[in-house]
Amino acid sequence: MKTLFFTAMIGILIGASVSAKTMKSNYFISTTGQLTHYKRIAFKNNEVKVVLQNGEKLLLPMAQIKTIKANGKIYDKLPVYKNDKPTDKEAFMELVTTKRGLKLYKYYTDIDSDNREFGFNVSVDYKMENYVVFKDGQFKTEINDSNYPAIFTYFGLNYKYK
Repeated sequence: MKTLFFTAMIGILIGASVSAKTMKSNYFISTTGQLTHYKRIAFKNNEVKVVLQNGEKLLLPMAQIKTIKANGKIYDKLPVYKNDKPTDKEAFMELVTTKRGLKLYKYYTDIDSDNREFGFNVSVDYKMENYVVFKDGQFKTEINDSNYPAIFTYFGLNYKYK
């Protein structure tokens, strides 16, 4: 009985160690579901340059990457919506928080003539913070000046109008 308990504890500790390493390390997940740990990653045009932990270098098409974890943040490639309508674009969106299956994401766009000039989400360097909510990979809503107080409160975030 003691041997069984000891073996179970070793298994739990090894599993926790592997899980902790995955949580702390940088990785990407391909569209096929393969998880790959990396040392460095860089984006240029539609390609991703990756240096693996063993020093091997890869050059991958951006289309093959589904999720990236970098510096403790998770970025999922999701469809971009504008005025709650789908566009033909995708972006890596930072996962901000989750609640009851809903995921709040943030991504940045440059301010151009199509975007409003003032709002809760315009930064001093003229980048627009865009927030969207997805559930199970499906778009739910785009955050705008009228709905952000309720949605941010729901997710437990404090956000002041700039």
